[in-house]
Amino acid sequence: MLSRRGLCVNDLGIIMAKYKAVKFITMFDSYKGLTKDQYDALNNGEIVEIKDLPAQAKEFVEEVTSSKKEKE
Repeated sequence: MLSRRGLCVNDLGIIMAKYKAVKFITMFDSYKGLTKDQYDALNNGEIVEIKDLPAQAKEFVEEVTSSKKEKE
C-alpha cells in the first residue's frame, strides 16, 4: 500500500484517506453511513481507511496525516 499525507492507495488502486474519531459516533441514523466494522473500529480509537466519508460522519471524525507538525 502506497501512502502520502494521510492518503493511501490500496492494492486495487483506490485512493482512501485515514480517519480517526474525535468524539463517540452514535449508532442512530445507520451508524452515520459507516459500515459496522468502520463504526466499531473508530469508536475503539483505531485509525480507519475510508474511500468516501459519508456526510453524516464528518462531524465525528478527522483526517489523519502523517505529519507530526500538524499535531502540535
